[in-house]
Amino acid sequence: MAVDLNAGTGSNTYATENTVGAAGAVLAGTIAANNVTVNTGFSISDSTERYMRFDITGATFTDATGLALAVDDAGGVGNANEVLSAGGAAADAYVVYEVTASGGNTVATTNDAVLALPNLTVSSIGAIGVTYALFSNAIDAVNNTTLMLWPQPQVQLRMLLPVVV
Repeated sequence: MAVDLNAGTGSNTYATENTVGAAGAVLAGTIAANNVTVNTGFSISDSTERYMRFDITGATFTDATGLALAVDDAGGVGNANEVLSAGGAAADAYVVYEVTASGGNTVATTNDAVLALPNLTVSSIGAIGVTYALFSNAIDAVNNTTLMLWPQPQVQLRMLLPVVV
């Protein structure tokens, strides 16, 4: 089930046969059920940029393969322009995207943004959480300051149940 931070719904589990060794375990493949949906929370016009930051707890990115953000605007589903700005590399636990609306359109506060999660590396048995925040500039987004435009409370994906260590 896909996770929706707006509604606080969705969780996924993986088989108890998974093994987590000293180097961690990779949850292989981009799995659509692990997509995370949020409302943008603040309008974005085609003449401004905003920075969406997603933080992961309980896991890190294995690499950027399959990592993608799709933001809806008045022009349609996934129509806004998204550029990976920071994070999202191997061993990172966060990613920041610069987002602008497409040609003359606006991203409304209730438009969806969907983060497709790639391969994740987990190092212990437990839940994986995701938080979302929107920033007006890249410096605050990368430094994860308290000067955010829209904070979204952490919702745990509960992607792992007991795993053999």
